[in-house]
Amino acid sequence: MSQGDTHLGDTHLGRFLYIKQRNQGVSAARNVAIQRSRGELLAFLDADDVWLPRYLDVQVNFLNKHPGTVVVISDVLRFGESAPKPPERRMLSPAANNPLSFDNMLRRRGGQLPSATVVRRAKALAAGLFDENLRAGEDIDFCIRVCFPDGTIGYTGQLLVKYKFHSAGAGTTLTARQVKENEAECLRRIGRKLPLTVAQRCLLTKEVAALEAELAIMNACENLNARILPRFKTAILNASENRHEYRSV
Repeated sequence: MSQGDTHLGDTHLGRFLYIKQRNQGVSAARNVAIQRSRGELLAFLDADDVWLPRYLDVQVNFLNKHPGTVVVISDVLRFGESAPKPPERRMLSPAANNPLSFDNMLRRRGGQLPSATVVRRAKALAAGLFDENLRAGEDIDFCIRVCFPDGTIGYTGQLLVKYKFHSAGAGTTLTARQVKENEAECLRRIGRKLPLTVAQRCLLTKEVAALEAELAIMNACENLNARILPRFKTAILNASENRHEYRSV
C-alpha cells in the first residue's frame, strides 16, 4: 500500500505491520509474523485464498465457547480451473467427534489448511511454531504438535474459506505417493519432537506402519503395471511385512 492510499483511514492504518524478508518458505514467513504479533489469536491467510464475510466471527466465537480448544478450523470451498469436484472439502471425518484430541489428530481424523485455521498464540509459541525444514505438510505437523498433550482442535463445520487450486500448487502437483510419503515423514518427526507416552508412541508406530504398508502396495501395483515381476514380488513382500507389523503393534 502506498502512502497515498487512505481509504482505510489513519486509525486502521496504524494497526497494520508490514514485514518483508527474503523468501525462506511459508513456515519461516508465518513464524516471523507469529513472533511479531501482539494479539491472543492468530489467523493465517495465504495470498490466493479468500475468507468469506463471517469467517473471523464464527472462528473466534467457537474458541470463546470452547476454552479447552486451542485451534479451530473451518471447511473450505475449492475453486480454480484445476479444482476437484465437488468443490466442498469437509475437514472433519464423518465418524469423528468434535473437537479432536491429540490421539485423534495422530490418526488424522481431521484435516487442516492454514487459511482456514485460527489458533491461540500462546499455544503456537509453546509448540515451537512451524517446522521450517518441512517444505510440505508443515500444517499437519503444526496442528498435531499444537494440541499436545491435552488440548483439542475444533471444527466449525461451516464453509468459510475459498481455497484456490492452481497448476503450481501442492494440491495439484503432489502425487498420491508423495502425499503418503509426506504424511509418514510428518508422523516420524512428531515422534522425535514430543515426549510421548508409551501408549501414544505405540499409536504413532501403528499409524506410520499403516502408511508404509499403503506405500508398499502402491509400489507393487506400479511394478505390476510395468510388468517388472521381480520388483513386483519384492514390493508384495514388503507390503506383507508392513501389514504384519501394523497388526502386531
